[in-house]
Amino acid sequence: LDRSSAASDVYKRQEQVCRASGRRVAPVLALDPRTADQAGLDEAGRRFNLAGRVRIGGVPVGRIVVVDDVVTTGATLQASTALLISRGADVAACVTLCAA
Repeated sequence: LDRSSAASDVYKRQEQVCRASGRRVAPVLALDPRTADQAGLDEAGRRFNLAGRVRIGGVPVGRIVVVDDVVTTGATLQASTALLISRGADVAACVTLCAA
């Protein structure tokens, strides 16, 4: 959900891993461009910052795994999965894939 070019590179690597696993990739989540950067925010601040800011472009069919590049407080995953579930998605798990 990050907008930076570095995040784009991470997304490409995540997509490669997901495709190699045989899972279909469905990039349906995005952040509203007006969302403030999360750096420096505590858990409550991050949740407030994300409230109503995650956008969805469709609901994948079947059991899905939500992939993120970092988990700090879990606010982004929580907001993302809550939106998916509210739209009828069957969220089976969340995973974090990152490059070190």
